[in-house]
Amino acid sequence: MTLNEPRLKKTVSPVLPLKFEVRETILLDVPTELGGTPFIEVLENRKSVREFNSLSLVSIGHLLYLSNRVKSASVNEFGHTIENTNIASPGSLNATHCVLRSPENANWYHYNARKHVLELLAVSNEKLDEFSQSCFSLIESSVNAWLIWYVNDIELLESKYDDPITLAYRDAGGIATTHGLVSQYLGLNYCQIGLHGSNEAQYILNERKLIGVGVALLG
Repeated sequence: MTLNEPRLKKTVSPVLPLKFEVRETILLDVPTELGGTPFIEVLENRKSVREFNSLSLVSIGHLLYLSNRVKSASVNEFGHTIENTNIASPGSLNATHCVLRSPENANWYHYNARKHVLELLAVSNEKLDEFSQSCFSLIESSVNAWLIWYVNDIELLESKYDDPITLAYRDAGGIATTHGLVSQYLGLNYCQIGLHGSNEAQYILNERKLIGVGVALLG
């Protein structure tokens, strides 16, 4: 397989910010007591776990806060919003979003990394439910896990780069790696699975060019 290397465009054109159709928001908890476990211990003990327990929104909030929250933001000379997070992102565009499915109500949520809230998405669940069941079928007894779907705003990357597809997957890989380490630190069970949901991402927001670039289960 041959892929073109991503290259910065000669003429960079910003796009409008991605805006989901949101029904309601849930304010997430912020961790207040950190430390105690040396990083090298977290690193050496990290492993994928394929058994999942019921997980509270408190734990979800702590994982996302330590991994994905936007700590500061600015606008560069091209009009792009540059976001500072704990994860390196191509062009600091933070183009990969975390979309989560709750095992309690089968609702789909978007993590708003600037406000540290979950946004309940107004989506048609039929196609997305089929996708989630495909994910759960890969690991036995995983239906009580939270599903974390890494969805890339490829339209945003295309506004700055030619052939940015490899950047999208690299971005998701960085997020998934961080999620694995932070999950280990928090005592959560985390496991990536072999699906991306590339085409299914259109059902989240078909007015925008989105692609799925990875999936993980958390419990």
